[in-house]
Amino acid sequence: MRIEKLKLVQFKNYQEQVFYFHERLNCLVGLNGMGKTNVLDAIHTLCMTRSKFTVQDRLLIHGQGEFYRLEADVVSLQGRMDHYVLKYAREGKKTLEKNRANVARNTDHVGDLPLVFYSPDDHLVLSGLSAERRKLLDQTISQSQNHYLQDLLAYNRMLKHRNALLQQFQLQQRLQPDLLDAVDHQMIPVARQLIRDRKEFADSFAPHIQEKYSEISGGKELVTWRYKNSLEEESLEEYWKKNRPQDVLIGRTQKGPHRDDWQVMMGKRSAARFASQGQMKTIMLAIRWAQWYWLKDKTGRIPFLLVDDLFDKLDAERISHFLNLIQSLEQAQVFVTYTHPEMLEEQLDSFGMSYKMFYIRDGEVIDEKTK
Repeated sequence: MRIEKLKLVQFKNYQEQVFYFHERLNCLVGLNGMGKTNVLDAIHTLCMTRSKFTVQDRLLIHGQGEFYRLEADVVSLQGRMDHYVLKYAREGKKTLEKNRANVARNTDHVGDLPLVFYSPDDHLVLSGLSAERRKLLDQTISQSQNHYLQDLLAYNRMLKHRNALLQQFQLQQRLQPDLLDAVDHQMIPVARQLIRDRKEFADSFAPHIQEKYSEISGGKELVTWRYKNSLEEESLEEYWKKNRPQDVLIGRTQKGPHRDDWQVMMGKRSAARFASQGQMKTIMLAIRWAQWYWLKDKTGRIPFLLVDDLFDKLDAERISHFLNLIQSLEQAQVFVTYTHPEMLEEQLDSFGMSYKMFYIRDGEVIDEKTK
């Protein structure tokens, strides 16, 4: 799959701009704050129907405009051309069209154009809040199994309702078991399916990470990745029923799929606690590469790869391994940003890679170069 043409209209700092992309490697270069990453976010928004960086679509509108619009011509592996239009109006709603036909639910589109997005702050996923790690887990599985996304949305709606009941009981200082029984009866089958899907994902995903980390690091360290179910061996029904008084006391559901996590170990030590910043960056690169291969295997499609600030905090050896990996992604269309075009050209030319360079300034392409 490849994006042949992308048009941004009133999106972030772009008034109107059309990109005709290279089939393999596209480099967006320029100073910080010029709009390089905004192009990557436009691709993410088109593929996932939401921004990488905000859940509020109104914040994506250029200046005081009333809407934003993204258009793309995407060529499939079979050579078919599909035309996508994603629109959002400040006073309306977000709509998606594929080949001039409305997509009934935006969530049905997720996975149609799979992608992997790597950004400089990815290392914070390892050391930060578990919510960010669950987001990575959920976005990966959702792009391969639409039913997983529907289950996740349903579970979150029911969880919100359950927590509202718990807060109500807290205020009333009285527990009403029948009401919780009714909610739990609906939630438990959905929660079980989410956990089953996550466990199945973990079994197939972990080996990819070990392999890719070894390639990027040159085999210097061994890492392992594992999914952590918040309930471990205890059943959901038993835990929720037994802990209702505690849930009422704090006004929320303490355990369940919404509190699951994953962990990376370096030998017997937690990477989140003991890995250096360079090692964390390498681990996250490996995780993103594992995502790409996993999605390719599961969807039968070639995911787009988006890399923000390509060489940030990588030493020369890791840069070399990184570029080797880009070359190894057969048929993948890659989009990267970087602040130093001369250094980037030198590195790419030394690898004999063909690419297209877009020079960005204040939300405009001021020059292009293809090699």
